[in-house]
Amino acid sequence: MNHEQMRAVSEDVRGRIVEVMANQDYQHVVVVSFKSGAKRGDHYHPKSTQTSYVLKGRLHVYTKPKDGGGVVALELGPGWRITHEPGEAHSFVALEDSDLLCMSAGPRGGEGFEDDTVRLGVGALENEHKLQVGR
Repeated sequence: MNHEQMRAVSEDVRGRIVEVMANQDYQHVVVVSFKSGAKRGDHYHPKSTQTSYVLKGRLHVYTKPKDGGGVVALELGPGWRITHEPGEAHSFVALEDSDLLCMSAGPRGGEGFEDDTVRLGVGALENEHKLQVGR
């Protein structure tokens, strides 16, 4: 997993241009909307890399490395991008109404959307993180 706040590559009186990704091949690009408090994810993709860019709102993101390490929790807002490599479990919890631009490289997408998704159960990563930090 890596994450970073994206910066404008150009800005003037008309507005700004933020390059979310460059020189990447994606087979699946969607916008995912969240109502405040909604939980999505709690899964991993054995063969696909998923990159998510926060368009609006604030989310907690929970990630578990494929090597079996502990769950990492981050709070991301507009302009932040996070990439989950194959095998990295991830989930999102909306702290307010939010929109994500999600891009996948690999077999996840179209008719085979669920073929490269292993579900863990709603709240699994958030609950595991709470146990780690003693809450």
